[in-house]
Amino acid sequence: MERLERRLSPMRMASWLRPASRALIAIGLSAGPAFALDPDRSLMELHHTAWTIENGAPTQVTAITQTKDGYLWVGSSLGLFRFDGVIFERYEPPPGARLLSDNIYALVATEDGGLWVSFRPFGLALIKDGQFIVQKGPWQDPAAEIFELARDLDGRLWAGTAKELVFHDAAGWHELGPEWNLPRGRIWSLYTDRAGTLWAATETTIYSLRRGSTAFTPLQDGLRSIFAIAEARDGRIWFVEDYVQNTLRPVGAPREPHHLVPISGIAYSVFIDRDDCMWLMAGEDGVFRIRDHATIGRHNADTTTARIEQFKLSDGLSGQSQVVFEDREGSIWVGCTGGIDRFRHNRLASVLLPRGYSLFTLLPVDSGSLWVGTARNLPLLGSTATTLPNSTRSMESPACTATPPASPGGPV
Repeated sequence: MERLERRLSPMRMASWLRPASRALIAIGLSAGPAFALDPDRSLMELHHTAWTIENGAPTQVTAITQTKDGYLWVGSSLGLFRFDGVIFERYEPPPGARLLSDNIYALVATEDGGLWVSFRPFGLALIKDGQFIVQKGPWQDPAAEIFELARDLDGRLWAGTAKELVFHDAAGWHELGPEWNLPRGRIWSLYTDRAGTLWAATETTIYSLRRGSTAFTPLQDGLRSIFAIAEARDGRIWFVEDYVQNTLRPVGAPREPHHLVPISGIAYSVFIDRDDCMWLMAGEDGVFRIRDHATIGRHNADTTTARIEQFKLSDGLSGQSQVVFEDREGSIWVGCTGGIDRFRHNRLASVLLPRGYSLFTLLPVDSGSLWVGTARNLPLLGSTATTLPNSTRSMESPACTATPPASPGGPV
């Protein structure tokens, strides 16, 4: 997101940098890989920024996407906004046109710089080359909401409505006949995986359409209201449904009497980023991030290796989490009831020191080590660049030692 990074105003410090009984030192590190979040950093070590109504951000966010020019587009129940990293600008159509509603359902960007927008309660439009083009399609007679939008790898736009699934190509809009093997009815979720397979969820069943095929295959039924679908690096397809006992699981896995992922609430959306970290939007329970989730849902597998983290309102989240989006640089954007949040790579990592350490004196040495002293007459601590923790560690960490070093100018 070059435009955003170029114009971004200075951000406030992450919420985890707060007074505590245990001292924290922030140590500068070299930048990580470009265009991604470091999966070895904990959620609390990512750089978090929240924009709220005080910053001009919309509330009640329902959709986020990024267009070819780098702008972030935010749909909400209060209108459509464009964000350049500094200013949230409410979109106004050109003279002679008007928005179908200020309430947005879904957004999808196109490769040629366009933006598809579905409106609540009805309507669909394409914003492109300064034009606002209202679409006419099968959802109009009778009128039906367009809940979901997705693009496949062949450039078709799929629209999940309250009564059926339709698609748009160079020839216009098309309804699906019986040969497509997808029953009419509300479409709850749409998702295109890396291989180009389109996944569609009805009220009770998940279907897949392989790239090049013209017939859907039912894969799992007996479900209830599929909120979201996502693909993991190992090829498994995950989904969340409106079911109190087990809201998250991979396709093919039966319901269990316990949660496969021990989160404290129901997840309303699931997303897996380019580093294979799973993100769950859990409403008032905030955001969950799951690393090393490959063992979850596998028979007799040890799931204790999965690292589950939570970020809540008390940590600085702008509101109840609702939607999630990954931009071109790999930053994660979360749409909330109170604004919009971003998690991005942080050049700082925290090192947790033993109790009592404060009033620091820092001494770097040529080897890349850093020595930490304190005015409280406590042992000197040493930490090397190669042993800096990927997440906050305690005094037992080998990254911190209490052996007095030799400084560049002689013994300490």
